[in-house]
Amino acid sequence: MSLLSAVTRGFGRIGLSSPIPNMSKAYQQARSTALTSASSRSYLGHGFAARSVSCVALTTRNLLKPFQPLQQLGSTGSLFQPMAPLVQQLQARTFASRRFHKKKIIRLAKGYRGRTNCYRIAIRRVEKAWMYAYRDRKMKKREMRKLWIERLNAGVRQHGLTYSKFINMLHKSGVSLNRRMLADLAGMEPFSFKAVVDVVKMRSKFVG
Repeated sequence: MSLLSAVTRGFGRIGLSSPIPNMSKAYQQARSTALTSASSRSYLGHGFAARSVSCVALTTRNLLKPFQPLQQLGSTGSLFQPMAPLVQQLQARTFASRRFHKKKIIRLAKGYRGRTNCYRIAIRRVEKAWMYAYRDRKMKKREMRKLWIERLNAGVRQHGLTYSKFINMLHKSGVSLNRRMLADLAGMEPFSFKAVVDVVKMRSKFVG
């Protein structure tokens, strides 16, 4: 059996033909290395060439399996043939973005006791904090409205009114002051708030 037939037989075992079109550079180097080693050790028998070529081809094929779609694109001419620089660039971007994301999570976990050094623990606490923040952004509006109503109720009771009666008279009088403004006036400007209450009382009498 000649060396060419042994090579053909070796590549035939893994389902490849002998003249492989559009072969990658790494595959060509592995094949040439296997052929050189097989020819230099011809005393081991004709089967050694086939076995060595089959082993190297199978190993190279498994290593290049994730990049087969890129190799097919390169063979059609839409991309350049050697894909190794592109793959290395994509890997570098992936590693850099992953490192940036982890550092960002660690910074967000600053101040959490025992959870600022380990990413696996910090990401859980940061996600939980995001959940609380999403919930409390809505709860904050409700709590602030309750606070304004309590302050306004305490302010109008000093002038002989209740909160519900004051709000009804406020709408009838046409005064366009909201609860936040009225609560601030009742707490920080009591004389100005008294003037507003007097205006509301006077207008509500005419409106009926």
